[in-house]
Amino acid sequence: MPWATYANFCSKILSVCLIYFWVKGASEAIWVNMILGGSNVLIGVIANIYLSKKYQLVFQKQWLKGIPSQLKEGVFYFTSHFSVSLYMHSGIILLGWFVNEQMLGVYSIAEKIALLLRQVLVMFSQAIYTQLCHILTQGYEAMQSFLRKLFLPFCILVGVGCLGCWLGAPLISTLVKLDFSQKSLFVQLLRYMAFIPVIVCVNIPFYQLLLISDHGKSSTKILSWGALVCILLNVLLIPYFSVLGTALALLVTESMISVLVILKAKKYFFRR
Repeated sequence: MPWATYANFCSKILSVCLIYFWVKGASEAIWVNMILGGSNVLIGVIANIYLSKKYQLVFQKQWLKGIPSQLKEGVFYFTSHFSVSLYMHSGIILLGWFVNEQMLGVYSIAEKIALLLRQVLVMFSQAIYTQLCHILTQGYEAMQSFLRKLFLPFCILVGVGCLGCWLGAPLISTLVKLDFSQKSLFVQLLRYMAFIPVIVCVNIPFYQLLLISDHGKSSTKILSWGALVCILLNVLLIPYFSVLGTALALLVTESMISVLVILKAKKYFFRR
């Protein structure tokens, strides 16, 4: 799993560098998605070649008859990732029906800034996966030790970063060069979403415990319900609160998912 972390980190660095040096104006913004996708593909190919040579991995052909079984085994993982993408991005799609392009742009900027820390969470999640697999075999005391020595300090660090984002919202609004009329809305949005990363961070080890055990179906159900709740909240809140309604819907959804994941994990792994 550390190799997945390294590959993910390198792809993000490559994407940022290419965007910075290539995209010089609004007319070239169409290249951003290609750069993001191309960076992931390129780093993925390089990582596969390197790891295949380092560990003498051999690629084998999977015939058509093996595809149904692979789809059946991976359906929960696919549904989980699809649900996360759905509740994270459905809001901005629904907003497009109710608000103008300027407000949509302000929301998009605030969302991207507030969720930057999620990339750190992804790398942390990948890095601790194998350790959690080992801890799962050692029992309650080992899990308590892990949460106290490694996860708690990391969670506090993420919380400090979120607090800095909340306090620095006015300064950030100046750095992104928004119009004066848009700065107040931007600050409100950023402060609504500033603590979402730490809310997500809290459930990381518990969510992974469900995944690496035989309870992946439970986490999939939670994420699916979260996606449904987020869409419903957006439909109800956007007509009254505009972009702030979408920010609130995302905050409530992430909080609900974290609480349910922790409760489900405690039910299976923390009974003494």
